[in-house]
Amino acid sequence: MKKRYLTLIVSALSILCFMAGCGHNDAMKDNPSKEIDKEQTVLNENDSILDSTILLLGNNITLPCKFSKFGDIRFDSSVAVITENNGLYGAIYDGDYRIGRIIIDDYGADDKDINDKMVTYLELKPDFGFDDIDVEYHGFTYKTSKNTLIESLGNPDEEYDNNLCYYLEDKGYAEFEFSQDFTEIESIKIKTE
Repeated sequence: MKKRYLTLIVSALSILCFMAGCGHNDAMKDNPSKEIDKEQTVLNENDSILDSTILLLGNNITLPCKFSKFGDIRFDSSVAVITENNGLYGAIYDGDYRIGRIIIDDYGADDKDINDKMVTYLELKPDFGFDDIDVEYHGFTYKTSKNTLIESLGNPDEEYDNNLCYYLEDKGYAEFEFSQDFTEIESIKIKTE
């Protein structure tokens, strides 16, 4: 009985892989080595273009960095959450406006001053949009469309819902979330390791 179910499952998976191509397109069937080279070329081109530096409110910030590099941006630790890696995930503010969230690594319960703590994740998603925030990532602003981003950077390494994700050269990613019509960026996320 177990053999019958196992055979049935293997057969079903084989059919699904054949129909879906196991995630590869038809060009791969003709010449797999050329398709792999093409994918690696795009990845290498993206990696050489993208890094973890963003211009935020007049400050060039390269993650990972000490929180002090964020200048006058304030971190709200009152509702922050401890991550599974002993980091601290919480909101950042420019004046009274929440502009996003960060993760601070190696946060201890006794830490009073976070200025010397390292920030490894930045998510810019202002409560009231990007209209009043000076932000630029490799020349892209919140008014950048999906098509413009892809024309400049090539196809993303991952795409889902309204998000485009590009892997960074030094491990990590830059992710752009777009409005439903893909005409404006709603959030920018940068994660480093």
